[in-house]
Amino acid sequence: MSSDEDAILLLALVHRRRKRKQKRKFWVHPYFTANQEKIAFVSGRSKEIIEDPIKFQSFYRMSRDSFLVLLYKLEPLIAKQNTKFRESITPEEKLIITLRYFATGLSFKQLSFHFMRGDSTIGRIVEEVSDSIWECLREEYMPVPNEEIWIATAKRFNDLWNLPNCVVSIEGKHIRINCPAKSESAFYNYKNYFFIQLLAIADADSNFIAIDVGAYGRNGDGAVFRRSSIDGIYFKAGTLNFPQSQPLPKEPHEPTFPYYLVGDAAFPLSTHLLKPFPMRGITNQKRIFNYRLSRARRSVECAFGILVSKFKLLQGPILCSSEKTDKIVKALCILHNFIRKREGKLSKIVPLTFRALCLVDDRPKM
Repeated sequence: MSSDEDAILLLALVHRRRKRKQKRKFWVHPYFTANQEKIAFVSGRSKEIIEDPIKFQSFYRMSRDSFLVLLYKLEPLIAKQNTKFRESITPEEKLIITLRYFATGLSFKQLSFHFMRGDSTIGRIVEEVSDSIWECLREEYMPVPNEEIWIATAKRFNDLWNLPNCVVSIEGKHIRINCPAKSESAFYNYKNYFFIQLLAIADADSNFIAIDVGAYGRNGDGAVFRRSSIDGIYFKAGTLNFPQSQPLPKEPHEPTFPYYLVGDAAFPLSTHLLKPFPMRGITNQKRIFNYRLSRARRSVECAFGILVSKFKLLQGPILCSSEKTDKIVKALCILHNFIRKREGKLSKIVPLTFRALCLVDDRPKM
């Protein structure tokens, strides 16, 4: 077959595919146009919800003041210009759609009947607003830590969890997703689901200091950490900005001790990363050490718990592409910090309980 015949066949195939493409019947479906007064956007702006702090918090997952501050920051990034053909979707409606998606975990098809917008429009709005939330809040609510921040977090860890020189705790979390196309078993793990990994470090008050999103779900925490931006940027590059090693508070005349992170047994032991002792043949002193580490690790576990409790989207699979899922998870984490720092109640320093006092006892067990 000659090259001219190949070109003719190719043109015929392209022409046939263009003919098969269906033309759009409606720019906006008549059902959505006829029911604009029934949409959830109108309900969310009702006087009853705006004037009731509890209902407002339940609907938006934040206080009215926080919502207005967030809207003010996002408006320049997500506002569009009206045209002669149609009016653009307002930034307020875009933010409400995204927050309701985060809060309920409903599919785009279900949300389209709540807000009378097309499901593809809902999907584009969620991606746009998620990306904008991360970009406009990252510098203020998840900055790169400096020496002053590390010293403050270390003092907070010592006051709350009785673990001196500890700055953050590190842990990984599985984010359930649908199987991405042509991914085979890369995202499949032992729980018989498809996941991506969220690796995070958190301070003593359960605020995220840094996150890494998107690793394959089949990998363990240690493997994810070694390939993550946290290890590459902070550890291997030597940009931790940790303070100089200091003596422990109750041992001022002893050698200095470096500042460090705490993780579970899945993470590699290093100068700035402590992990618990293995349980086999454990002594009483090592058992006390493990207990103190587990107290500090609660901060990142509580951060994940608060995140999932507030945003029900994380309780089921996220029905989006891998790229869009990464943007959504980053937006959720930065929103967690935004809400916690504006509205959250900090943990209070509680005296040692009877159990803790017993664990501090260094007498050998019979």
